[in-house]
Amino acid sequence: MSASYNKERWSEFDWEKELRKDDERVAAYLRELPKFIDLPNEDAVILKQLQRHPELVPFGGVWPSLQSMTGSGENDSAAEDAAAEQAFAEDWNQREGAEVYILAGQLARAACILFAENRLEENNQPYLNILTLLGKMMVRTSDMIDIEPEDRTQLRTALCKRLIADSSRLLEEYAKIRIVLPETAGHLQAMAEQTHLIREQLLDLLKKARSKPPLFPDRRNPDHGKS
Repeated sequence: MSASYNKERWSEFDWEKELRKDDERVAAYLRELPKFIDLPNEDAVILKQLQRHPELVPFGGVWPSLQSMTGSGENDSAAEDAAAEQAFAEDWNQREGAEVYILAGQLARAACILFAENRLEENNQPYLNILTLLGKMMVRTSDMIDIEPEDRTQLRTALCKRLIADSSRLLEEYAKIRIVLPETAGHLQAMAEQTHLIREQLLDLLKKARSKPPLFPDRRNPDHGKS
């Protein structure tokens, strides 16, 4: 894919490919983190490690800055950014995807309580998987909240499909804990019901995204977007 290729013309498959690569970069970062977490400027060291892997190079060959990774550094347009954030904050909870974000945040809190009160003796990986999935869902949903419903419908479609898959994985992780700790069944049932509610919201958002014709037809399918 050419680096000059306009993202506005990306198909759902292009976005899915980049989202998958983004997941791979996050996974690689988490694998490297334990090795360097005690070093000064560990993010810079980890970034250099990741840059050695050509398969992780982002679209266009431009790696994220340390500022975008850590939230640190100088910002020459801080006033403009603050004003934009204030305007967005006034109505973000009315935008498409906001309810999913809120519900996922509530689930993350419930998962932390469950983890604290019912530690698994042998392997706490299901808890970690749940928290990781919910964190990813909140980030992906915030991406959807940030863009207007009529913009980048192919991206919204790819995000919704990825989020729906993550909700299914959440239900699988709940089942793993219920088998080992049957006393958590009531708590997990409540979490499962909320996860199903998230899934319903996502299916509705996916339907809306698919109902809006893309700005550019899918180049892989000449009939895409035609009535």
